[in-house]
Order: sequence, then structure tokens, then C-alpha cells
Amino acid sequence: GQHGIDGGIGASMGGENPRVLVYVGVPDINRALDTIQGLGGRTVLPRTTMGPVTMALFQDPEGNTMGLVEG
Repeated sequence: GQHGIDGGIGASMGGENPRVLVYVGVPDINRALDTIQGLGGRTVLPRTTMGPVTMALFQDPEGNTMGLVEG
């Protein structure tokens, strides 16, 4: 009965090594990115709409890449 984020499998971009990329649903990507940057993270891909999905990528202070999905 709860809304979730659908999963997917895709190719690595730009010859990167394969990895698992975890996405988190947030109501406002720009607000989330501001908070992340304030805590020492950095934006890798700013808020971007790709078809039906609005998403962003960021790295935490230890260099782990994660994603955000808006909505």
C-alpha cells in the first residue's frame, strides 16, 4: 500500500567499474543537495529530468556515490 521507487539494471557510464547505486526518494532534490553539501558531500549530477524520472547523483564525504529521486 505504500509508494516506492522502481529498480533497474543498466550499463556503467563512461567505462566505470560496475557498482550498485542506491537511490533515495525525496520531496525536493535541490533542498536535499543543499543539505548534503552542507554536511560535506558534493553534487555529481544536479537535478535532471530523464523521461518520467527527476533525479540527481551525489557523493558523500567518503566518496560513495548515491542517487536521489524526486516525488
